[in-house]
Amino acid sequence: MPRLAPVLALALGAALGGACKKQPQQKPDAHGRDEVAATPNPVVQQGLPAPHKLSREPDAAMHVATPAATLAAAAAYVPQVPALAEFGAQILSTQGPSEWATTVGAQLDGQRAWTGANVAGEDILHFALQRGGVVKVQVAMAKFARRGEFGAVVLPPAALAVKDGDLVRATTPGPERLAWIDTIANTLTIASTLEGLATGRELAGTYGKQPLWFTMTETRGQPLFGSFPYGRVEATGAGLHSLDISAAARKGQKLPVLRDIAPGPIGGPLTSKSIAAGVSTRWTGYKEAVREVTHQLQVMVDRAGFAGRMMLDPIADQATRVLKTWNGRVLLAVGPAKHLRLGLGADDPFAAHRGLLTLLRDITENLQLARMFVSNIPNASLKKVGDNPDIWMLTATGLGNQLPPALRTLLDDGRLRVAFNGSAHAGGVLVVIGPRADSELKAWLGEAANAASGKDGMKDLLHATTAASPEAVAAVLQALEQNATDKLLTAVLALTADRAPTQLVMRKVGERYEITVRGPEATPGKPRR
Repeated sequence: MPRLAPVLALALGAALGGACKKQPQQKPDAHGRDEVAATPNPVVQQGLPAPHKLSREPDAAMHVATPAATLAAAAAYVPQVPALAEFGAQILSTQGPSEWATTVGAQLDGQRAWTGANVAGEDILHFALQRGGVVKVQVAMAKFARRGEFGAVVLPPAALAVKDGDLVRATTPGPERLAWIDTIANTLTIASTLEGLATGRELAGTYGKQPLWFTMTETRGQPLFGSFPYGRVEATGAGLHSLDISAAARKGQKLPVLRDIAPGPIGGPLTSKSIAAGVSTRWTGYKEAVREVTHQLQVMVDRAGFAGRMMLDPIADQATRVLKTWNGRVLLAVGPAKHLRLGLGADDPFAAHRGLLTLLRDITENLQLARMFVSNIPNASLKKVGDNPDIWMLTATGLGNQLPPALRTLLDDGRLRVAFNGSAHAGGVLVVIGPRADSELKAWLGEAANAASGKDGMKDLLHATTAASPEAVAAVLQALEQNATDKLLTAVLALTADRAPTQLVMRKVGERYEITVRGPEATPGKPRR
């Protein structure tokens, strides 16, 4: 994940490569931005100036209680997470030269907290050092110019800078950065002023109330990321497996509208243990899409000859009736491997089921009739394969050469199997496509019956889940980077659930978006089920 280090580095409040100049102290507002005195430290260093007062709501800050565990947890979900020393070196390269950053990065302690914040208009980073690494860091900084009376030094220009959220090679020197090693606490602090260095060891006392905490306002987000449409984004939790994230509107403005989605996901069926990855929401453009499809169907009927119209007109009418039962709620998921899952919401799921059944019967009957005159037309059959609930399955043959290679993994010995059922509890029609479509759908319906109903979560905007391994995710990301459609489809359809799922729920509350992430705490080196 090449963007992981830049994002966390920015989150730590670093003035990466001079992206943000020192800013004037903002006055407290009426929403709790009052300042608090730094917690007195029992260790008094000779020549150390008084620390800054700390704002309860800084423009940017991040606290990570155990960086090593956080990176290990990230590696359990996504590929290419850097090792602790490499990650630390990337952050430090935004503060000083690369050789120094590499040396110091290897001496950072991942078992103790790293904290960063924008305080009194300057960015302050505070790192824990390994007990045996202090001397090595001192040697690496010995040749730098001294500043102040307590051992601080001036760092040479940074090797990296930030541009639109990405780390790039620095081409011009940024603002001056100072560094100081606290040999008593075994810590490294980087700031712009001596007062900022004195403040570093006070940060965790105010901002370390949770194991993982992050906050950023538009004041800092805009210059760092290039685009930052919110007034403040904040995340807090026990770790990556348990996070609460909020994105609030800018002061005096409306919350940015999320394109194409609206409240109403089909959340219950996404909790299936067989789903490797999936998402559900309500698509705002479904009415226009239905109108376009019905128009194209009518154009196709009008262009057919007399015999063609006799056959196609009833099918087009029935297809239109089925499409109009859809209320825009949609679910798309994959898993197990070679199986695709769909959910289409309906106000009356049974009516939608009956309409789909009638449509497929008409299509299969007409295909049988057409095959009497044209031999290369695919063959299709429809039969009931389950009772209570009713499960029907469409089986089509002769499609192998008509499907893209990436989709042929859905076939079973050349046969495409599509099982479906209208579930009142789920709030729509559930469909499984794949070699074991019938058995997978039966199991899915059983799980959905014990999950949240279609009426629950109607105020939510989006539900998502993932249970795929980092290796499988890596193949998907690689295909995305290469913009290779066939390779992407192949990688997605190969996904299978090989760990316990992590669930995400997104909702709109007033003028802010709220996201909850819940999943198992990853245990590196052990199976995650």
